[in-house]
Amino acid sequence: MLGAALLGFVILSFIVLYFPDFMQQAGANAPVGGEVASVEGRSITAKEYLESYRRLERMYRTQLGERYNPAMMAQLGLKESALSSLVQQLSLTVEAERQGLAVSDAEIRDLILNDPSFQNEGKFIGRAAYLQILGANGLSAAQYEAELHDRLLAQKLQALVTDGILVEPAEVESEYRRRNEKAKVEYVFVARSSFEKDLQVADDEIAARF
Repeated sequence: MLGAALLGFVILSFIVLYFPDFMQQAGANAPVGGEVASVEGRSITAKEYLESYRRLERMYRTQLGERYNPAMMAQLGLKESALSSLVQQLSLTVEAERQGLAVSDAEIRDLILNDPSFQNEGKFIGRAAYLQILGANGLSAAQYEAELHDRLLAQKLQALVTDGILVEPAEVESEYRRRNEKAKVEYVFVARSSFEKDLQVADDEIAARF
């Protein structure tokens, strides 16, 4: 949770967002030029946004089947979710690069070769089958590998942020007690008037007290 909060702070610290209502629907004739968001001077284009939106839409169509309808997508805030996802990823990428982190081509290749989605009987399915799977999901190899690059960068940034956080056992115990310990208290109410009339206080007692 702490790592997520710190990463959230990193993201919010330098996002500059510009999101015009440049389309009524993510249809084939929607414009693909222009900028919809900027993170540290790096743009998210309308084309990237539309691709992200359509990918989300395809996912919901697949999951919902006959229950899918455009009104439901509007209620779910699909347009906002598509943009938010792009902004978050670009923000993490920018900060990771600021911290000197990098991802090599070899790391991306190893991730693809060892991904069970691209294996058959424990072996890589081959580039042709790999491209076919990506195409069925509306992705080119360049797009998918760029996403892997950014995902790995984000993971490295998270590790950089969280690995240096040390929590003492006493802090863990204290937080556990704060959240979980409860006390049961029993008391008896005694009216003041029941004993006040018999109470006598001498002047020397008052002087000694104050």
